[in-house]
Amino acid sequence: MTDGGTDMRRGWVAVLLLLGLSGCAISPTANEPKPDDRARCEGVLGTSAITWLQRRRAQEELRFGADLGVDAARDRILEELGAWRPDSSPTDSFSADMCFVDGDGPGDYILDYRTSHDPLETVGAQTPRGTRAKVNADVVLTSDWIPPGAESARPGEGIYRVYVACQAPQAVPEQRTGVFLRGELTDTLTGETDPRVPYTHLLHSARVMVKALGCANEPVVPARPPASVR
Repeated sequence: MTDGGTDMRRGWVAVLLLLGLSGCAISPTANEPKPDDRARCEGVLGTSAITWLQRRRAQEELRFGADLGVDAARDRILEELGAWRPDSSPTDSFSADMCFVDGDGPGDYILDYRTSHDPLETVGAQTPRGTRAKVNADVVLTSDWIPPGAESARPGEGIYRVYVACQAPQAVPEQRTGVFLRGELTDTLTGETDPRVPYTHLLHSARVMVKALGCANEPVVPARPPASVR
């Protein structure tokens, strides 16, 4: 009886081990997207931007990713703005990928925020198809767009940037004109040629970030780019 009881217990242990292993085999892998990545993208770019992306790539299943949410990006940016001093030497800022979207084919739609030491008066477009628009004293927009047929390593790429003078609550007064908030939206996914569309998405994100940062100078970020942007 003792041997039989031992064998029975061993049998149950083996069954439980097999069940445990099979349960591990069907559990989500670490490479699968986190369920809140789409929500992070929607939170910073806006619902209309996500809906537009889905319409543009209606035949594909879009995948969403995000390295940092709004709160984490805010904390990192405030840390850099607060540490800046007039005698600080320009250093590379951390890069906060707050949303990246891709589909079945090539291309991405990527939103990135960081700080910038480039004065608002000097930032500008870098390609013949680029644009620059001064929205107001605290906000500047720039874009660089490469036509699909151009001789370039990145044909069809659009890069859209917003620069905002944001006085961080705990920073020295000179910080407002010494280091800035920069948002960048890179589009190699949609082939959109009208800069007003990605600019609108980018400006939505800038409004979200300005509110999160609590900029003491209260920069006015519009919902849409100026009428001069075509």
